[in-house]
Order: sequence, then structure tokens, then C-alpha cells
Amino acid sequence: MFLIYNFIYPIRLAVIAGSEFYLYFILLAQSLFYLKYINYTPRLRFFYPLMYSALLLMCMSIISIYINGSNDYLGVLVIVKYIFAIVMSYIVSIIVIDHYAEDSVLFLIKTMVLSALLISITCALEFFLPSFKAFFAMLIETSGNIEYEESFRVHGLATGGGASLSVGLALSSVLGLFLFEKSNGLKSVFWGSVSLFIFVSTLFVGRTGLFLLLFFYLMYFASTISFRGVLVVILVIVLMYTFVGSVQEEQLNIFYNYSLEPLMNYIENGVIESKTTTGLMSMYYMPDAFHVLFGAGYWRYPTHGYDLSDVGYMKIIMAYGFIGAMVFYSLQLYIYSHAYSFFVKRYKFKIGFLFIFYVLFIAELKEEFFVQNYAFKILILLAVFSFSYKAFCNKMYLK
Repeated sequence: MFLIYNFIYPIRLAVIAGSEFYLYFILLAQSLFYLKYINYTPRLRFFYPLMYSALLLMCMSIISIYINGSNDYLGVLVIVKYIFAIVMSYIVSIIVIDHYAEDSVLFLIKTMVLSALLISITCALEFFLPSFKAFFAMLIETSGNIEYEESFRVHGLATGGGASLSVGLALSSVLGLFLFEKSNGLKSVFWGSVSLFIFVSTLFVGRTGLFLLLFFYLMYFASTISFRGVLVVILVIVLMYTFVGSVQEEQLNIFYNYSLEPLMNYIENGVIESKTTTGLMSMYYMPDAFHVLFGAGYWRYPTHGYDLSDVGYMKIIMAYGFIGAMVFYSLQLYIYSHAYSFFVKRYKFKIGFLFIFYVLFIAELKEEFFVQNYAFKILILLAVFSFSYKAFCNKMYLK
């Protein structure tokens, strides 16, 4: 379980520099040792397309860097990290399948949801109890550009927060709803409550995950009219009523003024916007035609007077060019379409898996999610697992 948690939410301890890498490589070494005793390691169908695509993207990045006179090689490093994430996902998948066989799908999803629950609980503690906020500030070295000591926003037992964490929690909340639908009795109530608790925690983590979840639940309720659907609605109302009743007025104002800012602006002014959306629109611009085709040679340090954009599609184009972007996103579409088909054929949760495996194409409009962030790790682990489990089942069938 810790192997999965540390892969998705690696912790950077303030007292140990590079602690997340030490934990990664310790677990990697243990996993490689364990793999020696596994008789069967399936081959992934997308291995060769992945390697060819990765090699092509790195070459295009280097060429773009050279012709633009840049020294920003982070575009190459991003692809290396992407491949490393897939390798780690493969190792985790093989170990889980070897341990749990037919039960491995549900075990993996349950572990992901429980990991998100731990993050959500620690986020709630950090938000409501200043002593926990001070403790996490001392314990964890955070990443990103949020000054948590001076902000109401939290990150819990994770290194980063904001949109990165909120979208990861959003995916986990939907996975929790999946477990709710597949369970009965008290287990069903438990997973439903977990899903809703994770949902509520996005209020003080980041708006991106919150509004993506609101969008999902609108789709879910519109397509699902059943006893369980009605039960979810009742649970949402009860939980939100209880939550609002227990929160102080000052904290409620924070939610109204920040988390729900776009909705409040719509109610008051008839326009759905926030400071974030206004700033985001300025990050869309039309580069020079040459740079559109071949990139501008940068990932983080702009060239030719361009402003640095957070938008995922813009970052990919400026690093690899339009052709590289087509290669990159075609690979993502292939991988996640396979994963979507795998899960939909086995479980009746079409609207949920549709959201899970394609939502990053929407989130990419705000920032780069396909090569970093917690949501990416959740999705790539599910995707690689789907390839591995299918190969495992084919092997068992042949036997």
C-alpha cells in the first residue's frame, strides 16, 4: 500500500533534502528484488510506440533548443520523468497483480481512494487547526508557487497543493463513487462517505478539482436515476448541511470569496469569472508561425520575448512544436482510450470512467497535467495496470 501512496504522493521532508527520491529508489530497489520471484512479467502493447514517441519528442526538443539558442533542457527531462513514471507504474502493477490476481483491480482502486482520504483528512486538519498547519509547514518542504503560511489553502500530507492536488482528489472522489456503486450495505455507505469527504476537501485545496467534480456530478445525476443516485444526492445534502453548520463565518467567507468565486460572480454580476480565469486568458497567445511548427526551445525559461504560459497545450507546443504536440497527445489518447475500454468492459460505470480518463484533456487548458502532478500519476498507473492485467489474463487463458 505504501508503494502506491509514495508513487502518487511522494513526500519531500524538510529535514531531509531529496527525501522523495530516496524513498522512490528504496522502494524501487525492493520492488526489483521482489520481481525476481515473479514467474511472469507481461509485455506492454504500447512499449514500442511509447519509446519511439519519447525518443522523437526528446530529439525535437533538442533541435528546438539548438535552433532557438536556448539552454532550457527541461523539455527533455520532462519526457525522462514521464518514462520513469511508466516504469514505476509497471512495477507497481506487476506486484499488485501477483499478490491479488483477480482482486487486484479493486485493491488498486481502494488503495488510491484511501490514500486520497488520508490526504483529505490531513488537509481538513490543516485548514481548521492552526497547530496542524504549523506542524506540516515544519515537516514538509512544499513545491509550487503557493505561500501556504500566508494563505488559507492547504496541502495536507503531500508536497504540493493547488490545482495539482485538487484534480488528483477529484479523480479519487470519482473512484470512491465507483466503489460505492460496487459495494453493498455498510461498505457502500463507507465508500460513499469517503467519496463525498474527498469532494468537500477540494474546497480548501483548489478550485480546478472542485469545479471539475461539480461538472462530473451534473453529468452523473443527469444520466443516473436510481436508488443509489438518490442516496448520493441525500448524502451530499446532509454532508454539506453538516459542514456549513460546523464552519465559522470567517471560514465560510473564504469559501465564498475564493473557492466559489466564479459562481458568486455569476450570481452578482452575471459573468462566470475569477482572478485565475482572467490571468489564464492572458496565457493564450499566437506564437510566430516558425515557433508553432518547431517550438521556441523552452519549457520554463521563455525565449524571443514570450511570456511563460501555464497552459499545458501551450507548454507542449513551445517545447516540441506542433508536430511534437500531435505525437504527444496522440500517445495520450491511445493509452487512455485503451484504459477506458478496459474498465468499461468490466464494470458498469461508463460516465465515471469517461470522466476519469478524458478529464485531463480539459484540465490541460489550465496547466500541464499529462507529464506531472498527482492526477497524472493516478491515471498512468490505472492505464499501465490495464495493459498489464489484460496481458496477465491472456497468459492465464493460454495456460
